[in-house]
Amino acid sequence: MRRHRRLKAQLRKLGTPNVLGAGVSVFYTRVPTQWSPAGIYRLSEEVILRPAGRTYIQRGFSRLYLDSVYFMTYGLSIDQHAIALRSWMQFHDFLFWSSPSLLSEYELGKLSKHGGPRFLEDIAVYAEENAYVIDYDNIAAQIYWTHNTNAAVSYKYAFSVFSHIEKPLRDLVSLWLYPFNRGIDNLWLQILDSSYLNISSKIVILESIIGHSRNCPSLPKCESCGKSLPHRLIPESIWRRNILKSKIDDIEIVEQYNMTLELAYRTIRNQVFHAGLFPEALEPVMPEYEEEYDFKRMIDEYESDSVALSGLTMNVSRIARCFLLDKIFGWGQFPRLPILHVVRIGSGASPVAQRDDSSD
Repeated sequence: MRRHRRLKAQLRKLGTPNVLGAGVSVFYTRVPTQWSPAGIYRLSEEVILRPAGRTYIQRGFSRLYLDSVYFMTYGLSIDQHAIALRSWMQFHDFLFWSSPSLLSEYELGKLSKHGGPRFLEDIAVYAEENAYVIDYDNIAAQIYWTHNTNAAVSYKYAFSVFSHIEKPLRDLVSLWLYPFNRGIDNLWLQILDSSYLNISSKIVILESIIGHSRNCPSLPKCESCGKSLPHRLIPESIWRRNILKSKIDDIEIVEQYNMTLELAYRTIRNQVFHAGLFPEALEPVMPEYEEEYDFKRMIDEYESDSVALSGLTMNVSRIARCFLLDKIFGWGQFPRLPILHVVRIGSGASPVAQRDDSSD
């Protein structure tokens, strides 16, 4: 009874319709999340989020423990609830760069169980409370993670903006979210590495946002056939670097991004689309110790070291995401590329711990 009164008090504070009363349909789906709100969080006129306690996702023989929330809708049918859930998951995955991907979990059938209609106070509250509770009206630190920022970002405001973006921009977000490793529980056991395809898709996103220099008005003719040969007024590499310098004050970060993108554009994307290039990086064998990969080592060793290739893929994804976030929300945050630390045990063993460090 005391819990019911607390729920009602929270709803009155939010100005939410009285879903505890008769005549209002409430559907809900329990969803894992890295970060959870402190209490009932009103996201829109039809959607509220509510903490649902700790949960886990099975990955082969291991379990990944996470917080969870109830994604709840009122005044909608069960089919409309499912549509709203799929749309929200894309936003949540993109905003927090969720791990594991909610989209992959949903497509694997792990988030297809919906409850309701029920009264809010009758929905189960799990005994173990969420561990990673944050203020959903101040989420910049979680969006950019290792990057220190004073940006003021509200989850609700971001959701409202995201819900109204035009289709071409939404398509770029969908491309960024595309789960190339769909259904693989252990990436260290995969046979066909999708890293180059992943990197190439992120370059398509960046190319759409960064654009190109206009063509030179002077069109030289081919001596053999007489056809005009269009060419850019400014070379692509210089154009990209100029765009980076216009958005980023720190020249060190400009160089990190520029060197990473130069490799991704010229060496990987071009050969993937024009020659069908596929990675052959092998995990190196080494004794027990901690390895450190900065962006330069990733660039130098990605062809022969699967860890370097994985780090390079993550860095290109980071850059594309920062440009997308800036394009959608105008936040102008471009963090330095983090150093990846990997602990290995024995010869040929998988990493047992990974973390990203940043000197920001």
